[in-house]
Amino acid sequence: MRFLLDTNILSEPLRPRPNQAIVRMLQQNEGEIATATVVFHELLFGCYRLPIGSNKRLIIETYLQSEIKQKFPYFYMILLLLSGLQSKGQD
Repeated sequence: MRFLLDTNILSEPLRPRPNQAIVRMLQQNEGEIATATVVFHELLFGCYRLPIGSNKRLIIETYLQSEIKQKFPYFYMILLLLSGLQSKGQD
């Protein structure tokens, strides 16, 4: 691991006009990046706060599935389970 990324960097590709230097850095260092579990939870929390079916939520869900689920399938499954339990507890 060479880089420990925070939410602002991992979410950069989701911006309407992402900073291309950051996007290139993410692509070039794909095998050398990591993040804390709280960052993944922040991304999921932000996603699930949006209305179901909204375009922005769909974009974030697609990003999380393509980037996180594909690279960390077990971790992604645990986060989804935890998010589901938390959202049920808030109803």
